[in-house]
Amino acid sequence: MKDTISKEGKHIQCCSKKEHSRRNPRSAQSEFAIRSATGNWRSWHRWRVPVSLVSVFCSSLALAQESLWEKYIVAGNSLRAQAKYNEAEKSYLDAVHEAEKWGDPRLGKALNFLASVYFDQGRYAEAEPLLQRSIVILEKTLGPDHPDVATTLKELFRIRRTQSQFVEAEALCHRVIAICQKALGPEHPLLASGLNNLGALYLDQGKFAEAELYFRQALSIWEKAGGPNHPEVAKSLSNLGHLYYPNSLLSKINWDREELC
Repeated sequence: MKDTISKEGKHIQCCSKKEHSRRNPRSAQSEFAIRSATGNWRSWHRWRVPVSLVSVFCSSLALAQESLWEKYIVAGNSLRAQAKYNEAEKSYLDAVHEAEKWGDPRLGKALNFLASVYFDQGRYAEAEPLLQRSIVILEKTLGPDHPDVATTLKELFRIRRTQSQFVEAEALCHRVIAICQKALGPEHPLLASGLNNLGALYLDQGKFAEAELYFRQALSIWEKAGGPNHPEVAKSLSNLGHLYYPNSLLSKINWDREELC
């Protein structure tokens, strides 16, 4: 009788676990996380780990990984600002290798940063495939209209403009502007940057009327976002100065505000 009760009790316990896993998916996920972390799959039935403990363990692991990735990115940005490109490249490569463990948006961002340091050195052939890969990852993980996609497209635009590939550069710039307008609104600094870039592209081609239109739109956004003394306002005024000077249109510049440059 005792054996029968024992077997029945074991049977009842097994059924209870199955039902619990069906009712609580987090429990099954927790079991998988602990098995993966310990490498102990055969003796799993001996473990009794609360879901809350597993959650803490997984959260701590994720934070540690994020902290390490962020450390590499911050270090790379600092080194790049000091024109220490070799050291910055190494730091960004470490960030890429760390992010490849997850394959989430952090990988796309790390590739973007690495491409930027290649661009600074004129290594366009190395930068472009990184940006193309970054765009694919970010579009897949965040969606095609996410601001991070626009940021990477802007970097690819810089390469196209530098190489005088104006048609492709213009298409990229228009897409950046469309994403920013949809995702960020009509007065966001990233939109102003896109408008300014399009104005610069038209200036390169001698399309002065189009260039002025987009330079002035960018200037208006910067003035609203940062005030009349913001550095980007000075840059926008300088762009207008480059536009007007060869066309003998200096009188159109507001010289009171030009003192900012």
